[in-house]
Amino acid sequence: MTIQSLEQLFAHVHSLWRTCYPDLCFTTDARGGPLIIRVGDPTISKLRFSLAKYECLHLGAINLIASRPGARRSNRALALVDGVFELSSVLPGAEHLQEDDWSNGSGKPWITFHTCSEQNPYAVLTLTTAAAISRLEIQNRDDEYAARAWGLKVETLGVEGDWNVVYDATARGDAFVSTLLAAYRHAPEEIPLQAEIDLTARLLRLMVSGDLRGLEAELHEDHVVSHENKVFIQKNLGRLFLNPIDLDWTRHGISKTFKHWSLPQKIEHLSDAMEIVRDLRSLTANVSFGYGAVLSFVRDRDLMPHDDDIDIIVALPRDRFGTLPDAVRHVEDHLRSHGYSVFGDHRTHRQVGRPGKKDCDVFVGLVEGQFVSWFPGERGAFNLTDVFPVMEARLLGVTCAFPRNPFVYLDTVYGPAWATPLPGWSHDWDPAEYLDILGDGPDSVGA
Repeated sequence: MTIQSLEQLFAHVHSLWRTCYPDLCFTTDARGGPLIIRVGDPTISKLRFSLAKYECLHLGAINLIASRPGARRSNRALALVDGVFELSSVLPGAEHLQEDDWSNGSGKPWITFHTCSEQNPYAVLTLTTAAAISRLEIQNRDDEYAARAWGLKVETLGVEGDWNVVYDATARGDAFVSTLLAAYRHAPEEIPLQAEIDLTARLLRLMVSGDLRGLEAELHEDHVVSHENKVFIQKNLGRLFLNPIDLDWTRHGISKTFKHWSLPQKIEHLSDAMEIVRDLRSLTANVSFGYGAVLSFVRDRDLMPHDDDIDIIVALPRDRFGTLPDAVRHVEDHLRSHGYSVFGDHRTHRQVGRPGKKDCDVFVGLVEGQFVSWFPGERGAFNLTDVFPVMEARLLGVTCAFPRNPFVYLDTVYGPAWATPLPGWSHDWDPAEYLDILGDGPDSVGA
């Protein structure tokens, strides 16, 4: 087979996946299909579910289909009547999942168990009475965390005492990629888009195992494929495998962007962000929503569909702090004293949030005379009076803080064409103008 375009490559990827390997990247009945494992009617006394990676293991409904007609048993019946789970660990607060009616109360599939994040988590289900099982049906989580279970391995223990691997997603993923590559193996020596095929194959191995961090790193570290073609590969892998579980793969990475959020979730995030703003005001009055949050207010009147968090900007006086890292640490200490979790090692910003809440990015800038700026962005880009004191306005019914002149702010940050979304637009992360105030040390500068 020869290939003349990336569109043709991804048509082949999709056809091969759905036709021959639909078990990979399994989801739920509503989102594309559960994992169905044909066991072959052996008499089973135990089942073992495991992941060969550092992750937490949590699944949706597990159904065992017995050989005799009408003998379908749900996970609830097995857990309460016919068997018990032994877990590598139990996530604090999830103990009830093996004791009550297993419903998580959100309308999503039952969560059978939930381990802690750990290396090689597992769950063993011991049946009270050995049963002849013909197949297993496993529903995944019905949300953006479904990828955690990709890479699942399932084993059964027969009455003769031997463990048997009935499903191994890693082996299936290897077969998927090998089959894809084999289609081009006998093509002419000069295969068009060979580098793109190889990169897609490497990314597919990571995707079907649920290694989303490795996926991002692999794409970033490739220096052979053109930027344009890498964007195409990224977009189409996201469309096929990530969009069905409410994830997008954008230039910011893999995340659940606002287009997948409900209105109540957006309102809650805006309210949480404003709580951070109010707590920062006891440090300085110069606190506002910034960057994409301002675009959301002026242009979209909603949280931008391709964004995934709210940015907050803070300005402190240069004469009190010698470097931006000094100012960032001061803001971090203040937020920690108010009970926030603060993450990141960037010299210009931190991720901030309450436990169990979506984080916000807090960017710290310095006021230099009558000017103020934040990185990324041009040094001394704003007159202080164009940003502070803030204006308050409602977004999705929540009163929020925005730069005093949001139009000047947007012109300065995004340029005069900000009113029209520009696919692929990105900030300039060149720190050259800030070298004298970035300080020394291991902290990173980029996003």
